[in-house]
Amino acid sequence: MTNQAIELTLLQDIKKGLAELGKQSNLLDKTVTNFPIHMLSVSLGQDGKGRDRMLMVSPYDTGEDKSFYNHTFLQMYVQIPINLSVEQMATVTLMLPHVNQQMAIGHYGIQYHENRMYFKYILLLAEKETDTYKKVAEIIELINFSLMMVESTMDLVENGLNFEEIQNQEEPEE
Repeated sequence: MTNQAIELTLLQDIKKGLAELGKQSNLLDKTVTNFPIHMLSVSLGQDGKGRDRMLMVSPYDTGEDKSFYNHTFLQMYVQIPINLSVEQMATVTLMLPHVNQQMAIGHYGIQYHENRMYFKYILLLAEKETDTYKKVAEIIELINFSLMMVESTMDLVENGLNFEEIQNQEEPEE
Protein backbone atom coordinates (compact mmCIF):
# COMPACT_ATOMS: atom_id res chain seq x y z
CA MET A 1 0.00 0.00 0.00
CA THR A 2 1.34 3.46 -0.87
CA ASN A 3 1.65 6.22 1.71
CA GLN A 4 -1.26 8.07 0.08
CA ALA A 5 -3.45 4.96 0.23
CA ILE A 6 -2.54 4.49 3.89
CA GLU A 7 -3.33 8.15 4.61
CA LEU A 8 -6.68 7.90 2.81
CA THR A 9 -7.56 4.72 4.74
CA LEU A 10 -6.64 6.44 8.01
CA LEU A 11 -8.88 9.41 7.22
CA GLN A 12 -11.72 7.06 6.19
CA ASP A 13 -11.37 5.20 9.51
CA ILE A 14 -11.41 8.48 11.44
CA LYS A 15 -14.50 9.64 9.51
CA LYS A 16 -16.30 6.39 10.29
CA GLY A 17 -15.37 6.57 13.98
CA LEU A 18 -16.37 10.22 14.28
CA ALA A 19 -19.75 9.39 12.69
CA GLU A 20 -20.26 6.75 15.40
CA LEU A 21 -19.66 9.54 17.93
CA GLY A 22 -22.20 11.80 16.19
CA LYS A 23 -19.69 14.15 14.57
CA GLN A 24 -20.29 15.31 11.01
CA SER A 25 -17.36 15.12 8.62
CA ASN A 26 -16.64 15.02 4.91
CA LEU A 27 -13.75 13.19 3.25
CA LEU A 28 -12.02 15.23 0.55
CA ASP A 29 -10.23 12.66 -1.59
CA LYS A 30 -7.44 14.29 -3.58
CA THR A 31 -8.16 12.01 -6.54
CA VAL A 32 -11.65 13.51 -6.78
CA THR A 33 -10.96 17.10 -5.69
CA ASN A 34 -8.31 19.54 -6.82
CA PHE A 35 -6.64 19.45 -3.40
CA PRO A 36 -2.99 18.40 -3.26
CA ILE A 37 -3.59 16.07 -0.29
CA HIS A 38 -6.39 13.99 1.23
CA MET A 39 -8.31 15.88 3.93
CA LEU A 40 -11.13 15.30 6.33
CA SER A 41 -13.39 18.28 7.01
CA VAL A 42 -15.04 18.13 10.44
CA SER A 43 -17.87 20.45 11.43
CA LEU A 44 -17.26 22.27 14.71
CA GLY A 45 -20.63 23.99 14.66
CA GLN A 46 -21.00 27.74 14.75
CA ASP A 47 -19.26 30.41 16.74
CA GLY A 48 -21.16 32.93 18.88
CA LYS A 49 -21.93 35.03 15.81
CA GLY A 50 -23.38 32.15 13.80
CA ARG A 51 -20.35 31.59 11.55
CA ASP A 52 -19.54 28.01 10.61
CA ARG A 53 -16.29 26.62 11.95
CA MET A 54 -14.55 23.76 10.15
CA LEU A 55 -11.61 21.67 11.26
CA MET A 56 -9.43 20.24 8.52
CA VAL A 57 -7.59 17.00 9.34
CA SER A 58 -4.83 16.01 6.95
CA PRO A 59 -1.58 14.06 6.85
CA TYR A 60 1.38 16.27 7.70
CA ASP A 61 4.47 15.83 5.55
CA THR A 62 7.67 15.71 7.59
CA GLY A 63 9.75 16.26 4.46
CA GLU A 64 13.05 14.51 4.09
CA ASP A 65 13.33 13.55 7.78
CA LYS A 66 12.13 9.96 8.06
CA SER A 67 13.23 9.55 11.69
CA PHE A 68 9.55 9.07 12.59
CA TYR A 69 9.22 6.30 9.99
CA ASN A 70 6.72 4.23 11.99
CA HIS A 71 4.54 7.19 12.85
CA THR A 72 2.00 9.35 11.08
CA PHE A 73 1.54 13.03 11.69
CA LEU A 74 -1.95 14.49 11.40
CA GLN A 75 -2.41 18.21 11.09
CA MET A 76 -5.57 19.70 12.57
CA TYR A 77 -6.24 23.16 11.22
CA VAL A 78 -9.04 25.69 11.72
CA GLN A 79 -9.22 28.95 9.84
CA ILE A 80 -10.89 31.42 12.21
CA PRO A 81 -14.01 32.68 10.40
CA ILE A 82 -13.30 36.41 10.57
CA ASN A 83 -11.78 38.88 8.13
CA LEU A 84 -9.35 41.28 9.76
CA SER A 85 -8.39 44.79 8.70
CA VAL A 86 -4.75 45.89 8.69
CA GLU A 87 -5.26 47.60 12.08
CA GLN A 88 -6.91 44.47 13.51
CA MET A 89 -4.03 42.34 12.20
CA ALA A 90 -1.60 44.56 14.13
CA THR A 91 -3.65 44.00 17.30
CA VAL A 92 -3.76 40.24 16.74
CA THR A 93 0.00 40.16 16.10
CA LEU A 94 0.61 41.72 19.52
CA MET A 95 -2.00 39.56 21.20
CA LEU A 96 -1.01 36.10 19.91
CA PRO A 97 2.03 35.43 22.13
CA HIS A 98 -0.15 36.09 25.20
CA VAL A 99 -2.94 33.88 23.83
CA ASN A 100 -0.60 31.04 22.82
CA GLN A 101 0.92 30.90 26.31
CA GLN A 102 -2.51 29.91 27.61
CA MET A 103 -3.11 27.09 25.12
CA ALA A 104 -3.05 23.54 26.43
CA ILE A 105 -2.42 22.23 22.91
CA GLY A 106 -1.75 23.76 19.52
CA HIS A 107 -1.24 27.39 18.67
CA TYR A 108 -2.79 30.33 16.91
CA GLY A 109 -1.08 31.94 13.95
CA ILE A 110 -1.66 34.52 11.26
CA GLN A 111 -1.90 34.27 7.48
CA TYR A 112 -0.73 37.79 6.69
CA HIS A 113 -1.37 37.48 2.95
CA GLU A 114 -5.07 36.78 3.63
CA ASN A 115 -5.58 38.86 6.81
CA ARG A 116 -6.74 35.71 8.58
CA MET A 117 -6.04 33.93 11.82
CA TYR A 118 -5.83 30.15 12.27
CA PHE A 119 -5.45 27.47 14.92
CA LYS A 120 -3.15 24.50 14.28
CA TYR A 121 -2.23 21.32 16.11
CA ILE A 122 -0.07 18.38 14.98
CA LEU A 123 -0.95 14.92 16.33
CA LEU A 124 1.63 12.11 16.28
CA LEU A 125 0.18 8.62 15.78
CA ALA A 126 2.09 5.38 16.22
CA GLU A 127 1.94 2.96 13.29
CA LYS A 128 0.04 0.25 15.17
CA GLU A 129 -2.24 2.62 17.08
CA THR A 130 -5.86 1.52 17.44
CA ASP A 131 -8.99 3.60 17.98
CA THR A 132 -7.33 6.61 16.39
CA TYR A 133 -10.73 8.24 15.96
CA LYS A 134 -11.19 8.37 19.75
CA LYS A 135 -7.91 10.24 20.14
CA VAL A 136 -8.89 12.57 17.29
CA ALA A 137 -12.32 13.15 18.88
CA GLU A 138 -10.69 14.10 22.19
CA ILE A 139 -8.34 16.50 20.44
CA ILE A 140 -11.30 18.02 18.57
CA GLU A 141 -12.96 18.76 21.91
CA LEU A 142 -9.78 20.44 23.17
CA ILE A 143 -9.57 22.47 19.98
CA ASN A 144 -13.21 23.54 20.39
CA PHE A 145 -12.39 24.62 23.94
CA SER A 146 -9.36 26.58 22.67
CA LEU A 147 -11.52 28.32 20.07
CA MET A 148 -14.11 29.27 22.69
CA MET A 149 -11.35 30.63 24.96
CA VAL A 150 -10.39 33.33 22.45
CA GLU A 151 -13.81 34.04 20.98
CA SER A 152 -14.61 36.94 23.32
CA THR A 153 -11.14 38.43 22.74
CA MET A 154 -11.62 38.21 18.98
CA ASP A 155 -15.00 39.94 19.39
CA LEU A 156 -13.13 42.83 21.04
CA VAL A 157 -10.68 42.93 18.11
CA GLU A 158 -13.58 42.95 15.63
CA ASN A 159 -15.15 45.81 17.58
CA GLY A 160 -12.01 47.88 17.01
CA LEU A 161 -10.27 47.67 20.38
CA ASN A 162 -6.48 47.81 20.28
CA PHE A 163 -4.10 45.55 22.21
CA GLU A 164 -3.83 47.85 25.25
CA GLU A 165 -7.61 48.24 25.49
CA ILE A 166 -8.06 44.46 25.28
CA GLN A 167 -5.48 43.91 28.02
CA ASN A 168 -7.31 46.39 30.24
CA GLN A 169 -10.59 44.55 29.62
CA GLU A 170 -9.03 41.18 30.53
CA GLU A 171 -7.24 42.29 33.71
CA PRO A 172 -9.22 41.49 36.86
CA GLU A 173 -10.28 44.48 38.89
CA GLU A 174 -9.00 44.68 42.44
